[in-house]
Amino acid sequence: MSVLRWTGVLVALLFFWPLAGAASMAGELQGPGEELRRHIGEVLESSPRSSSGQYARGLQEAWDGRMGHSILALERARLVAPQDRAVDRALEVVRTETRRRHLGDEGMIRLTGGEPRGFFLLRLTHSLPVSTAAWWMVALAWVGGALGVRALRSRAEGGLDLGGVGALVCLVLALTLAGLLAAAPRVLEAVDPAVVVAAGVQGREAPDLLAAQRVLPALHEGALVRRLEERSGWAHVELADGERVWVRADAVEGFLGSKVSRGE
Repeated sequence: MSVLRWTGVLVALLFFWPLAGAASMAGELQGPGEELRRHIGEVLESSPRSSSGQYARGLQEAWDGRMGHSILALERARLVAPQDRAVDRALEVVRTETRRRHLGDEGMIRLTGGEPRGFFLLRLTHSLPVSTAAWWMVALAWVGGALGVRALRSRAEGGLDLGGVGALVCLVLALTLAGLLAAAPRVLEAVDPAVVVAAGVQGREAPDLLAAQRVLPALHEGALVRRLEERSGWAHVELADGERVWVRADAVEGFLGSKVSRGE
């Protein structure tokens, strides 16, 4: 094998290892199925355990795949026992799994605040199957290396070969995939857990993002009467017309001052 061919193989390997590492990092995005049950199993085996009925219900809901109901039950358990480490651990696991779930475009827009670049990156990192992307990265890196070898040989022999352009395109695409997959865990870490909870929880007591956006102007006009409850960065408030909605807690800070009423 010629020196140029060995050089091409070396170039392909130099691209292969970083790409494989990126795919390994992004592998954390996989697994709402068996991976979820494994995590829940770890929580069940954790010590100390909680005797709370809501805690047990939350784990069962998560085991059945109803993540929103699970979070709501665990949040209720934490309201009763704020220092319960088992409840905190269960919430951490369930919220992590909730982040991994595929989100619709509307949910992604809410999570990123409509910021185009953030939405684009979140959309790609959620929609791209990790295993498929890893194979594409390896294939593109290998094809790019082979085309690069061919281009170098053609140039050494005084010929003209477009393989160099093809090699460059393949390697750029491979590196783009690597960058997206490597950035995916960081993107998900930056997602506000409270917003994910609000998007995933179902039921009457769940925070309503659309209602929260609708009533914000009314809050500034003095429509807020009292704050009923606060949970995980969200405040349950009552408006002057009797309507009760969940809004971000920081959105109502300062409106009521020391006159805030907590609890119903």
